[in-house]
Amino acid sequence: MGDRPTTESDGRRTRGLGSDELRHHNLGAVLEILHLAGPTARSELTTRTGLNRSTIGRLIAELASAGLVEETVSTGQKGPGRPSPIVSPIPSAAPVLAMEVSLDTLSAALVGPGGSVLSRVELMGDWGGITARRTINALGRLAAPLAEEAGERLVGAAVAVPGIVRREDGFVHF
Repeated sequence: MGDRPTTESDGRRTRGLGSDELRHHNLGAVLEILHLAGPTARSELTTRTGLNRSTIGRLIAELASAGLVEETVSTGQKGPGRPSPIVSPIPSAAPVLAMEVSLDTLSAALVGPGGSVLSRVELMGDWGGITARRTINALGRLAAPLAEEAGERLVGAAVAVPGIVRREDGFVHF
C-alpha cells in the first residue's frame, strides 16, 4: 500500500487520510473560513475547525510563510486571558480570475481571498456577434491583461454563463 488511501470496489475508504492529505485538508478548511468570513480570531478558527490551538498555530504559520495570511494583535479583549491574534487573508496573495458572460456584457475580475475585487474590466454591447468562438475570443482578450497582472500568483479561473438549468442533474437546456 502506498501513501494513497485504499478504497473498496464501491469507492468507500478503507483507511484514513495520510498526514500530508490531512494537513492539506486542514489548510483548505482554514483558508475557506478566512475566504468566507474575512479576518477571524485564531481562537474562532480553533472553534470552527475543531482543531487544537497548536495545530491552528502551525497551519497559520505555514499559510503566513506562503504569503497567504497575516496576523495582527487583537485590540478588543472580550474576556479573561490573552487576546487572540486576528488572522486575515492577504487579498493579492492568491487571486482567481472570475469571468462572466451575460446577454450584453462580458466581464472579468481578479478576486482575492475574502472576495476582494482587485481589478475588474467590462465590455458592454456588441463584442463581435453572439457565437461561441467570438464570445470566447472576446472574453480571452478581456481577461488576458488581468491574468498577466496576477502572474504566478493566479491560482484558478472560472467562467459563469447564463442558462436555463435542469435542477436534477445540472444539464443546461438553453
